Amino acid sequence: MFSDLAQMVTYIQDNQDRFLELLYEHVQLTAISVLIAILIAVPLAVVASRFDLLAKPLTWLAAIGQTIPSIAILGLMLPFLGTGFVPALFALTIRAILPIFLNGYVGIHSTDRAVVDAARGMGASDAQLLLMVELPLAS
Repeated sequence: MFSDLAQMVTYIQDNQDRFLELLYEHVQLTAISVLIAILIAVPLAVVASRFDLLAKPLTWLAAIGQTIPSIAILGLMLPFLGTGFVPALFALTIRAILPIFLNGYVGIHSTDRAVVDAARGMGASDAQLLLMVELPLAS
């Protein structure tokens, strides 16, 4: 085990420029995919929490989507997007949307009704209720 670690450290030292380039690309890919996923999943979670008719199909679809491996998504998109940064970004974004949506929906939907009633009693609008009560509690 220690010989493998030593070989890895030696490889990184010998190829430091390439390693840093790939590390930067990896961090960039991860950050962009999570940002896109948040921008898609949070509004979907809000919509699903407001409209029960959409909640069941969206949560069902997200739960089914969680069972699909990332490599399968990548393989399915290969003919359309090719290889490289874009298909990896697509696959990671799809994989990130599902748990963000499910957790956002459950968080908003399970907000204590007494807290919601108290906010309404204090005159909170729907937007204020969402932004100042439900989303902070869901997070």
